[in-house]
Amino acid sequence: MSNSYCVEATTGEHPNGQDPKVRDKLSLNVNSEIYGLLKKPCDELRALLLQKTNLSVLRERTPRVFTVAKKAGLTSEVATLWSRILYATLWLGQISFGVLLGLSFVEFGVPIWATAACVASMISLVPLSLVTLKNLIESADVNVYPFQRRLEKMVKTNLSAQVANGAFWVIVVSVLGYFALWPLIEASENAVVGTVLILMYVIFLLYNIHPWYYNSQVLFNSLMTVFPYVVQTVDTYAFALREQLMEEETDIGQSGDECEAANAKAEKLERLHKNFSLIRKVQFLDRSIDSPLSAETRLQVSLAGSGILSLVTIVYSAENETRESKTARVVIGILMSLIFWSYMVNILWSQVASSRRWEAVTREHFNGPLISLKATKMYGFPTLKDFHYYLHNMHDLRGTIMFGLRVDHQRVSQLISLVASATIVSIGYGVRSLL
Repeated sequence: MSNSYCVEATTGEHPNGQDPKVRDKLSLNVNSEIYGLLKKPCDELRALLLQKTNLSVLRERTPRVFTVAKKAGLTSEVATLWSRILYATLWLGQISFGVLLGLSFVEFGVPIWATAACVASMISLVPLSLVTLKNLIESADVNVYPFQRRLEKMVKTNLSAQVANGAFWVIVVSVLGYFALWPLIEASENAVVGTVLILMYVIFLLYNIHPWYYNSQVLFNSLMTVFPYVVQTVDTYAFALREQLMEEETDIGQSGDECEAANAKAEKLERLHKNFSLIRKVQFLDRSIDSPLSAETRLQVSLAGSGILSLVTIVYSAENETRESKTARVVIGILMSLIFWSYMVNILWSQVASSRRWEAVTREHFNGPLISLKATKMYGFPTLKDFHYYLHNMHDLRGTIMFGLRVDHQRVSQLISLVASATIVSIGYGVRSLL
């Protein structure tokens, strides 16, 4: 047999790959840090997860992440005058971006209500993302340390990638300004209008090199790239659970007392189960249940609402609408709907990634005759049906979306199919109306 699991991190307690009882043909991506956490006593793990991230340890183990987080204003424990000024300039830059974008849309003929919806979401994206990032950084260490090497690598990559992203939006706003705002400045008899618009454009350019904006986007994009790897938590738990179920009687230290041995087995399974639930709760920031209007909820509501209104913009038609206005409305509606729904779909899939992975893992690794025999004969599951009930019904891996709603991957798949169908029909209708 060959050992096909891989260990992501290099620190912490991890499975011994040389042990023949551990080696298996498991297509599982086992994380050594998470494996060590699963093996801790429940009380010790609970105390660890309730702590805030130790910034000195964060600096030591992920120096690049710490530097970027510090420059983004995400590690400051108190609100200083300087931090307030930086947040104020950040909001000013977002507002200037929204005003320029909104005026361009209106000049192209997009309805005001649709423009307002799109602009409101675009303005709120960065501030709400900052709050989400701050929660991630300040939460327990399990959010960062198990994925430290991958996160460090992605941060290094995105330091240059964010320059290209910022340049993209500068080009977009510049093109929109040239075709929409510059004619407005030339046509205006009031010099103040032109001065204000030019000033807003300058503020927007400075906003793109704002240290908090630049570094927060670097960190946000890096975390969103690494975050899907939390499925390693599911893989690691599945590995530890399978390892426990396949344990021989002699490995458990069975004495003559059958009842005592059975209790010892049950306690090990209970510890794994509790620790797994605790780790997932921290990783997924399950705060929406306690705070229905959390930053995550507000961000999702903003994206979903703007996505719906973008689709309405595509199919909306007014009397005496000019050809140019209709073209601008349809094109901008299509672009905005694709942007908003792509963000929303990524968020939804990330929330149910564990649910999808658990279904695949249980189907592949917990349906064999040997492990079924071990579970039913040694671990207190009277029948195979009871064992499968434990796997599928006693592990709540649903994700949390807006307003604290708990959903699994089947429900999200249905929702995404509905959104995709509505988007395709709307875009098709809009394109057909132009032809």
